[in-house]
Amino acid sequence: MSGAALHAARAALAAGAGLVKLVAARETIAAAQASLPDVLTVESALGETLEPGVAEAVDWAMPS
Repeated sequence: MSGAALHAARAALAAGAGLVKLVAARETIAAAQASLPDVLTVESALGETLEPGVAEAVDWAMPS
């Protein structure tokens, strides 16, 4: 469901978010890079465990 992720990222930009990070599968990342160059991307297998890049993005978004 790449469309939902792309719409959410586009809406965040339109709402004035200064920085948008999109964590998604490879196919969605490719679509985001083509249509939303201002969005930072983190590729993920979207499995049960967090990859290091995903964990870093989550920690950045939700500092303790």
